[in-house]
Amino acid sequence: MQGVTLGTKRGLRRPLLPDGSIGFLRKVVRSWAVQGLGVYAFTELLARILLEGAFVVALWLLGWHALPIAAAWLGFHTVAWFLLYSGFGRLWILLGLSTEVTRISHFIDGMTRFAQRSRSVRAVFLRGSGARRELNEQSDIDIWLVPGRPRSAAVLRLWALRFLSVVRRVPLEADLLDTERYVPFLARLGHVTTIKGPPPDRPLSERWRRRGLLVSLSGLDGSGKTTVANRVVEALRGRGLDAVYFYGHRITYLRGGTRRSFAIAFKSFWRHAGRSLQDLQDHRSAKALFDTVTLLDYLLVLWRLAILLKPRRIVIVDRYVADVIAYLRGMGPGRLAEPVLIGMSLVPDVPILFDIAPPEALVRKREQTLAELERYAADYEELRDRLRLVPVDAREPEAEVRSKVEAMLTSELGATQVEAGRLDT
Repeated sequence: MQGVTLGTKRGLRRPLLPDGSIGFLRKVVRSWAVQGLGVYAFTELLARILLEGAFVVALWLLGWHALPIAAAWLGFHTVAWFLLYSGFGRLWILLGLSTEVTRISHFIDGMTRFAQRSRSVRAVFLRGSGARRELNEQSDIDIWLVPGRPRSAAVLRLWALRFLSVVRRVPLEADLLDTERYVPFLARLGHVTTIKGPPPDRPLSERWRRRGLLVSLSGLDGSGKTTVANRVVEALRGRGLDAVYFYGHRITYLRGGTRRSFAIAFKSFWRHAGRSLQDLQDHRSAKALFDTVTLLDYLLVLWRLAILLKPRRIVIVDRYVADVIAYLRGMGPGRLAEPVLIGMSLVPDVPILFDIAPPEALVRKREQTLAELERYAADYEELRDRLRLVPVDAREPEAEVRSKVEAMLTSELGATQVEAGRLDT
């Protein structure tokens, strides 16, 4: 195993013994209904819908009536939950059962060999006591699997692994993550060790030739993102490269010269109701609705961005997913939208964070208060490591910041000459 660790240590998992029969049944029913489902794993959610939907359709084609179909589906879902959806592992933990430490250890070793061989699994992360190898008879195995291509094969591998844990009588909680970028966000749940890391990225020059480059500039208002983005585009075009500027946050629909979008419509309605955006912090339902309409607007952002990104083109994005997340956090609690934003966003080839102190940003641009900027700065600091943002000192003069951004591109591309949009290395 690789020695990469994330998060902080925690004690050994204690079995979730029921407080009573009602509490126990409540936990079992909740597990039966939503075991392993979440916004981090839409891939498996779709697979479950297809599996159980195909079962229901098959019974309907055979001429079954509604009530027998409903009863059969309940039975089918229960069996699938127990064998394929981690129901066995959840029941084992709830009942406080135990197993031999050697059996758990051997299963972890087998998973490690499986991860290294399987091409359908892009990455595997072991967490908790199994990651620390601090096992006891009531330990369970917690892992995350990231699917490769095809994704359907990874789901089948996951279900086979869960079924094998039932046969071997080893408690296993295995979850599928749509992307390894979720791991740092979830690592707060405990110690994490990489069993199989994702394959290394292709060289930047190869990515530029195959599909184009996406460069994101994130940071506080007043850090100089827009100015630098436009100047870098001009400089790259002057060197013969195909470069375009793109604003990646809250794109609006233009109708008759009026700025419109779902989020703008929501904010207009909210203000007409006599409330400010900061009031969203006290209204969780309204904040959830605001997050949803922001996500809908962001779909248009990604659609337009996907159209712009072409082979041998560099797209400089002024504000991106980190800025959208920081913006939503500033409006109040509720982070359900964050994994959706991360999962559906194109991964930047060069993600840059313009690092500047809030007081200096306030001097440059007075659209926000110092308290707001300090709160945003804390969010960017948290997102920097989790989204692998590369910090650039934005306190320096614009020309120096621009030169650093250009140098990051040209050095990564390995360019010595640029002729008519072509890099000669």
